[in-house]
Amino acid sequence: MKISQLVKEIKATSYWTRERTHDVVVFGDDDKEIKAVGVCMYPTTSVIKKAIELGVNCLIPHEQLVYTRNNGEPHHTAKEKLRLLEENDITVFRFHDLAHTTIPDIFMLIFYVFFYKFAN
Repeated sequence: MKISQLVKEIKATSYWTRERTHDVVVFGDDDKEIKAVGVCMYPTTSVIKKAIELGVNCLIPHEQLVYTRNNGEPHHTAKEKLRLLEENDITVFRFHDLAHTTIPDIFMLIFYVFFYKFAN
């Protein structure tokens, strides 16, 4: 399956109706076959390195890939993240808005299972 097809299938699980969304391929080429998919909350440098170690070529974070400072300059980790992704041919699809419109909301489900159920 190509990454673009996976993105279409993920989007089909949502009832997002707004035209604008942050859920797009933010880095790389989605017209390639999936080898392995990695899912994370924050795409930190260490997460990207672990993805490389595991052979992931499609990373799906919830939060954005690169943050900017108040002056608009990229955070100091941006260059390293982008270099690692480029050198290892990893595509990044951000899954943010749509994740909160799945039924059930994926993050509320995770909260229930890990923070409520196991705490009792």
